[in-house]
Amino acid sequence: MEKVYLVYFSATHTTKKVVKKIAEGTGIKDIEEIDITLPQNRAQTNLTIKEDALVIFGAPVYGGRIQLDAAEYLKQFRGNGQPAVCVAVYGNRDFDDALVELMDIVTEDGFKPIAAAGFIGQHTFATLKYDIANGRPDESDQEIALAFGKKISHKLSAGNMDAPEPRGNRPYKERAPRSKMCSEKTEDCINCLACKAVCPVGAIDDQANCDENKCIACFACIRVCPNESRVFNNPMLDMARERLSKIPRHEPELFV
Repeated sequence: MEKVYLVYFSATHTTKKVVKKIAEGTGIKDIEEIDITLPQNRAQTNLTIKEDALVIFGAPVYGGRIQLDAAEYLKQFRGNGQPAVCVAVYGNRDFDDALVELMDIVTEDGFKPIAAAGFIGQHTFATLKYDIANGRPDESDQEIALAFGKKISHKLSAGNMDAPEPRGNRPYKERAPRSKMCSEKTEDCINCLACKAVCPVGAIDDQANCDENKCIACFACIRVCPNESRVFNNPMLDMARERLSKIPRHEPELFV
């Protein structure tokens, strides 16, 4: 293989970091990124990859499933038997059925999964007070991602196209409904609209107001606000943070 495509949805850049490290580990120098995070990047339909290339698909896990907008758009891709790697990034709870779901989507698209992995990224709910995989993927995770890329390269060199067998169930667990949890601007908001620019579902308008029917609580708007003037006022949030912060550290799971 002389080229690798990275196809990823990464609202807070953790998935992007992981798939880039995996690609680096393969040793393939020609890397093309297809970032499907923002709405305008998901406008094109029937995206066909014709080249003889490795394709690494990365997406975040929401409630044990591939995030819905990412899952639906990934169905627009078309392959011709190219080897694929499926990567699900989750906030240290569990990836549940997400890897199986991603593999099924990629297979239906015409690609041939040869490896899969569940990596950990900082949970969107994480704060300084509540450590929920804060700072991950960390240095250890990135070293594992590099080694995973090398294993993939060796498998390709050996001509081995066997499918991995990640844990997960079919039928997949039911999707949880949208939480109706939406960020709000405070009186300190300067209406710079940095939040609108990074929202992956177009939930923020020109007045920096958020539509709760669209918001996926990815917290990208919180992370990017230069004035720290966006908040999530949900009474259940700190309860969830408390529970999630007590989960012991998980390590990446690799299936080659």
